[in-house]
Amino acid sequence: MNEDLYANDGVVRRRYRPGEENASLSNVVLRAIDDHSDEALTRGDRTLYDQIDPDALDTLFREDGDAPVTLQFAFDGMNVSLWCEETVEIRVSGTDSS
Repeated sequence: MNEDLYANDGVVRRRYRPGEENASLSNVVLRAIDDHSDEALTRGDRTLYDQIDPDALDTLFREDGDAPVTLQFAFDGMNVSLWCEETVEIRVSGTDSS
């Protein structure tokens, strides 16, 4: 089950376990972005596909991957970072957050 990790620093964090989730990684990333921005992507003109292909994201962090993976991209004033060895750590922050 993906875990929501909260802190009072304005950063949204999630943990995702490939192969153990009911949702795709790209959907979990979308929810994290929605939570950070307080605006649902499905209701606005923004889409994740404008910055990164969701299918490629799901493939890159697949369950049978055999190497650590790190990915970072900017999305509508936010920084989105993902890294994985066994679980995928997702971090969404403002562009001025470290």
